[in-house]
Amino acid sequence: MLSAILILGGYLFSSWLLASGRGGRASAAPLAPWLVALVLHVHLLVQDMVHGGGLDLGIGNMVSSIFWLIAAILLALFRYDGARPLAIALLPLAGFTVWLVALLPPDPVRWGHLSWPITVHAMLSLLAYSFISMAVVHALLCYGQQRAIKRLGSLVSWLPPLETMDDFLVFLVISAFSLLSAALLSGLLFVHDLFVQHLVQKTMFSLLAWLLLGFFLWGRMRYGWRGSVAVGYILTSGTALAVAYFGGRLLYHGYTY
Repeated sequence: MLSAILILGGYLFSSWLLASGRGGRASAAPLAPWLVALVLHVHLLVQDMVHGGGLDLGIGNMVSSIFWLIAAILLALFRYDGARPLAIALLPLAGFTVWLVALLPPDPVRWGHLSWPITVHAMLSLLAYSFISMAVVHALLCYGQQRAIKRLGSLVSWLPPLETMDDFLVFLVISAFSLLSAALLSGLLFVHDLFVQHLVQKTMFSLLAWLLLGFFLWGRMRYGWRGSVAVGYILTSGTALAVAYFGGRLLYHGYTY
């Protein structure tokens, strides 16, 4: 309980420092509570996931793991202007996810040793979902900023320039597309049969998300797609990936590899 409170407090304090303007590029003020929260978060994850009989890979632990990855990635990208609005929005959510483990039921299946190919596939999948989650939130921020500039310019003055936000969005989408491509390729190579009953939904929705991201990047290069078009493609691909990763678990109550 104390660890969860400290994690939430560290993330919230870092987010507040960034939002208040005390965490600019030259300031290291948010980094200390952010790093402490990350260390405590991963320690708590290990405690919750590793048991004597194997690994608990329930939905609560998976969501918490994804948000830990998001918080760690954003810390690594702290010097980039486009990353700070995302950190302000997502760090508090990362703090609240540590409580999901207590609220959601554990995985009824305890998983023992995972082979290294399956571990690589799982990590690539988690990283891909982390980046597409960030891309969804960032696309919404860009869209809101674009609309607000015309009406309420002063209210979005805390955001970096729209061009900077847009460039960072493309970086996130390219990263998500690359990682999802690697995850799909590793699944094809390492997973015995991607189209058995408990994997077919994961495979089909992951392919749909991959196609949508690829089509958006093509449209971006050829037609300069932005705004509502970008939000539509990125949000739909993120939804498809969420259904792929979590839908099967809800249906079959087990780990989907």
